[in-house]
Amino acid sequence: MSTYLRRTVAEQSKIYQAIKDRAAEYLVLHTCFRKSAVIADLNLEAFADSIRWDYIRDMLQDIHKDVEIIPMAEAFFKGYIEVDGVKRQNTPALQKRLPERFIASGHGKKAAGYVLAVPDNGHFVLKVMSHKNAVATGTRKAADKFTRNARLAGVPMPERIEVSR
Repeated sequence: MSTYLRRTVAEQSKIYQAIKDRAAEYLVLHTCFRKSAVIADLNLEAFADSIRWDYIRDMLQDIHKDVEIIPMAEAFFKGYIEVDGVKRQNTPALQKRLPERFIASGHGKKAAGYVLAVPDNGHFVLKVMSHKNAVATGTRKAADKFTRNARLAGVPMPERIEVSR
């Protein structure tokens, strides 16, 4: 028996529904939410480490099919950030200049919250798009290399491999 919370179970949970609803309220009002604020609003601090935020994100995106939600690092929610050894105020101009410092991906940055992909946050969207494109390109190149080496080793390979979706 699995000890992990399945998404289907989480979707039926009143706690997960409350978290999703509170996060949705923040997204409507502010186009972003901080996980710790949602947890504090619902008095769920005791469960903070157990919440599957990927499920919450998916639930929000399932409701609003045309919405993308970007994970943001703690730096996005702080008033100041260190840049080149200097403490600078966290402004929209700084976020536009250095979007990678605020997006929760790579270099051990954890998601402290999420932001909606809206025109005001376009710089974050472009950074995420370029990262996803680079990952896809790298994956394609690795698959091509694997296939080429398998053929050179004499493994019978079809010309075209169907990909299941």
